[in-house]
Amino acid sequence: MAYDKIKNGISAAIMLLKNNPEQVQSLLNVQSMALDMQAEIMTLRLENEQLKSTKDREAKVVRHRYKGFITFSDDKHEIEYCVVCWEDGRKMISMVPFSDAVGSPPRRIKCSSCNNRSEK
Repeated sequence: MAYDKIKNGISAAIMLLKNNPEQVQSLLNVQSMALDMQAEIMTLRLENEQLKSTKDREAKVVRHRYKGFITFSDDKHEIEYCVVCWEDGRKMISMVPFSDAVGSPPRRIKCSSCNNRSEK
């Protein structure tokens, strides 16, 4: 990494300037700033990857008109996800089947997080 090169260069300069404490302190400050910048770069790279992933996922959303769920075009299982939770923070909460009457087969689905309900 670039930080390693900076660190090695500063270490070499410190050895040359070991009799000048003010310059050594300046170099140590630069080294600390370089480390902080490297940490920030890593954080920004991770954030960038997450944003790209979210953008790619959003492009694959299939909205079902008048239904309370979405699916994804690349999902061969066609899992239904709660549209309310998706719109509220891009949360992928799968819908679960339920029945209105005891003993009857489930014909509806609901979200276990926000209780959104929909017909299948």
